[in-house]
Amino acid sequence: MTKKINRRVIAVLNLPVRISALISYIKSIIQLMTGNAWFTTPSPTLPTVTTDLNNLDAAESKALTKVKGAAEDRDSKKEIILKDARALLAYVQGVADNNLPNAETIIMSAGLSIKKKKMHVKGLLQTKQSQASGTILIIAKAAASRASYEWQMSPDMINWTNLPSTLQAKTSVSGLTPLKTYYFRYKAVLKKGESDWSTFVSAVVL
Repeated sequence: MTKKINRRVIAVLNLPVRISALISYIKSIIQLMTGNAWFTTPSPTLPTVTTDLNNLDAAESKALTKVKGAAEDRDSKKEIILKDARALLAYVQGVADNNLPNAETIIMSAGLSIKKKKMHVKGLLQTKQSQASGTILIIAKAAASRASYEWQMSPDMINWTNLPSTLQAKTSVSGLTPLKTYYFRYKAVLKKGESDWSTFVSAVVL
């Protein structure tokens, strides 16, 4: 019997450029890691990161008033939180490396993304950001010329909500919370029967 090989899954940070968006993004990571059974000893500690994030938030508010020296202070505190974020990334990666069968779930449960392998073929399922805030486009590989598609969405990969079915291999979901991670999957319904649920994809809403 051939032994299944679990390949390493790489975690990545999608750090926003705007300070306000960066603060919200790091805050979501802290929230997802807090009480998460995968992460028993985060390094740096989540209270430490929270303190550094609050310091950046306060410094950004002061910088917006154009007070002399405030922008420089804000930038120095931004560097601290970026260092924290990279350290948490390394910690999550280490946890994932020690549990390769669940690596993807571990990484995504922290609100991080997966480094995608370069492929020259269209994936079975992908997401795209819509120009409308809080809206995600979901695109699947067509199963047949005549098929319908069932869609589901989840905030935690545990509780799944049914979305409206479609006759095309694509749909859109609106009313989502910006900077929150959502997970999506689908199955095709054919004349001969229906497929299993696909593997999920994740997207951070902008």
